Amino acid sequence: MRTVQSFSKHLTHFDFLLTLGLALFLRSWQIDLTQFDYDQSTLLGHLATFVATHQIPASDGLVFKIGIRHPPLFTFLLAPIGWFTLDPAWISAYQAAIDAVGALFLVLLGRDLGGRWTGLACGLLYAVSPAALLYSRRIWNPDLVPFFCAVGLWGTVGFAKFGDSRRLAAAVFALGCAAQLHLSASVLLLVPAFLAIKGRAQLSLRPLAFAGGLVGLSLAPYVLLQIQSGGYDVEQALRYLQGPKTVATEVPYLAASVVAGDLPRQVLTEGRLQDWTFLWEPGTALTMALLGLGTVFAFRQSSGWILPVWCLLPLAAALRADDWVWPHYLLPMLPSAVVLTGFGVARLKPWPISAGLLAWLVLWRVAGEAHFLDSVANLEFGPAYGIPLRYSAEAARLALVSTTGPLFMGQPEAAGGIFNYLTGDRLPIGHFDNRNTVVLRSGGGRYLVEATGHATAVLAQHLGPAIATVSTPTGGPVYQLFDVRPDLAQTEIHRATTSDINLDIGHLLRLRAFAPPTFANQQPAAAAIVTWEVTDGNDPRWGDLFFTAHLVDARGQR
Repeated sequence: MRTVQSFSKHLTHFDFLLTLGLALFLRSWQIDLTQFDYDQSTLLGHLATFVATHQIPASDGLVFKIGIRHPPLFTFLLAPIGWFTLDPAWISAYQAAIDAVGALFLVLLGRDLGGRWTGLACGLLYAVSPAALLYSRRIWNPDLVPFFCAVGLWGTVGFAKFGDSRRLAAAVFALGCAAQLHLSASVLLLVPAFLAIKGRAQLSLRPLAFAGGLVGLSLAPYVLLQIQSGGYDVEQALRYLQGPKTVATEVPYLAASVVAGDLPRQVLTEGRLQDWTFLWEPGTALTMALLGLGTVFAFRQSSGWILPVWCLLPLAAALRADDWVWPHYLLPMLPSAVVLTGFGVARLKPWPISAGLLAWLVLWRVAGEAHFLDSVANLEFGPAYGIPLRYSAEAARLALVSTTGPLFMGQPEAAGGIFNYLTGDRLPIGHFDNRNTVVLRSGGGRYLVEATGHATAVLAQHLGPAIATVSTPTGGPVYQLFDVRPDLAQTEIHRATTSDINLDIGHLLRLRAFAPPTFANQQPAAAAIVTWEVTDGNDPRWGDLFFTAHLVDARGQR
């Protein structure tokens, strides 16, 4: 005991500096490998509009799965960095830095519960948490939920333990923000509400009123949106609550994955493959054992019961759902799970065993993060992770340098629009889904396509080699840029046997010839619109037109 106490005397500012330094380093390490897709470009597009026009947004541009539009809080949170730069890498680093500060609140919380050694253990474990590392770097509204839940947990425990109404107010404000970022965090408001009712005799209402006012101020544009839309989002929420629900049996697995850091499986399978063998991996097994031990110790502490309850509430809320539950739904439980794990390791005796296990677990997580980033850089996670920002940003710079006219962009439909943002809308871009489609312009042009897919094969085989390639460190192609000559494009267009048609679409597009597919059992078939004209090239809608087809069998079924 004396050893622990003497060691703790030296943990003044050192524990804060070590925790924050490690958290910042890991979150900013190869920050440009963060995910960047449709959601990210949409959110940043709204941020750019806010910065340019100074008009208060009513939403951040995205919609929750249940049909409710997001409040604009996320746009407001990104505004301080948006005034200086709209570079996604810097914005990702800014968001990651906010999450790193969350580790400091867990240091303070650990000190409240078990002293400085416990605080250091809690902070370091959050600094290296794989789930926190993954989500803190991605520009997405749920990914700041762990930070606000860490602040909320610190404030809630502080009120329960010390009767400090200011900390309860901080908790209410933080959880009010977390609930706006993702609805899964709203269930945690039950804990400070219960404590406020229980301790109303010592409760000061002024700090709570101030916190509630700040939350209300952030929601004011959204409330106005509801008034203007006749309560559309309220109706959607009620429809969801009244709809049928089933038991989401995947929730316990996802919770264990988020807490214990089963990151590669989460990314590769998006939680849909429940491989419980990960629990026997050394780092995972140790984390779960320490979590259980910390839970036992927590119930022996005054106000320690809040930690396991905080863990269980999001898990219980996610068990009843109308659709598949995603890992980020369980992010609200992450800070409390980390504190319970830190509490478990810090209370072990003798102290050298406690310190040795903590050091080993931290090193294990750092090594795992290094391996994970190396896998991401080499695109080993495929569509589940998508193409990291690094390669898309490089491809956008390549397009800006080498292209003056229209750019044809071939990528999966879900990624459409990211190059409009990355190029600053300085190029007219026509999008097509490269997985099974290629759009050819009779006058040729520049094509930037993802290296996998039907379009890349057609361009490389019939229209010449790529003039530039964006590659991974191991040389694997990610994006390829083609300069299609007009004569080769016309030859390829006229290779198919066609049927002449003359179809006008909205005075914007005219179809001249169509090559129908020839079907044979278990053989690929291709359909082609081989001649089409843009009748109004100044109309911006032409670049976003889609051609779709439905296959109907002999019984008339699609």
